[in-house]
Amino acid sequence: MDNVGSDDMFKDYAPDIAITWYRCPYPDCVYVAKYKGNLKRHRVSAHDIGVTWHECQETNCNYRAKHKDNIKTHQAHIHDIGVTWHECQETNCNYRAKHRGHLNGHLAAAHDISITGITGVTGVAQYECPDPDCVFKARVKSNIKRHLAYTHDIGVTWHECREHECDYRAKQKGHLKVHLAAAHDIGVTWYECPAPDCIYRAKKKGHIGAHLASVHNIGVTWYECPAPDCIYMAKKKGHLKVHMASVHDIGVTWHECPAPDCIYRAKLKGTINNHLTNRHATIDTSYECQEVNRDADAEKRLFDIHDVDPEFEHDTIV
Repeated sequence: MDNVGSDDMFKDYAPDIAITWYRCPYPDCVYVAKYKGNLKRHRVSAHDIGVTWHECQETNCNYRAKHKDNIKTHQAHIHDIGVTWHECQETNCNYRAKHRGHLNGHLAAAHDISITGITGVTGVAQYECPDPDCVFKARVKSNIKRHLAYTHDIGVTWHECREHECDYRAKQKGHLKVHLAAAHDIGVTWYECPAPDCIYRAKKKGHIGAHLASVHNIGVTWYECPAPDCIYMAKKKGHLKVHMASVHDIGVTWHECPAPDCIYRAKLKGTINNHLTNRHATIDTSYECQEVNRDADAEKRLFDIHDVDPEFEHDTIV
């Protein structure tokens, strides 16, 4: 993205050339570009102005993209169209990957075969953690430094929350920023639901889209059950998968009860947990929310879960 900040650098190379800046006409948007084509792409990507949607042509696939290259990537990742497979040549190994880099990573991790062609990687794991009781090894020296900071608290620069009576601290500045937004509403950009009479708002724009689909049926991609004479449809692909397994026995993964001499099995792992609690009382299947006293590594995930207006009470997640 070209922006105003590159103006001085450009003048150093071409002081006699006058720059014509192209500004985004969208209200409250500060984007500026040197090239008209960049502005056009920005308007398509950011504001859906002048969009030509490219749709996936595969059966029962509703994916569409603003750029044709994204369709090609989607077809390769989801439908295996136009893929060049990179296969592992080791004996009795059936691994294959769509990217050469993934195959290189597999060779190093699974077969201890040296890697070539990856920037910053010199071969099989050769850097070891200096802790005598730690078996961690890495192919890149910087990964050892990161491991020491995260696992052993060695060489950590702590970023502490300055809010009153808050003792939160994080190893990454970005985690502190997320904490400030989630816990103290500092630096938050609120996104409000555009539906009439709806007071929902979120700290992430993507959550508004999910809310509109779930609550208002706006922008929903419906997934229909392919079984004959079945009218079930779902807003999430995972829900359709559960339905097909539960109702039609399609794609079922059976979960067996681990208790001795028990032949019970279920299609859902949660059902096994309920069975263990009700019949055997052998394990604690409760899940506690760690919203309080959360650590830095869980901060981002919890921020995604607990995106709730601070004026409302926090709902218990079961």
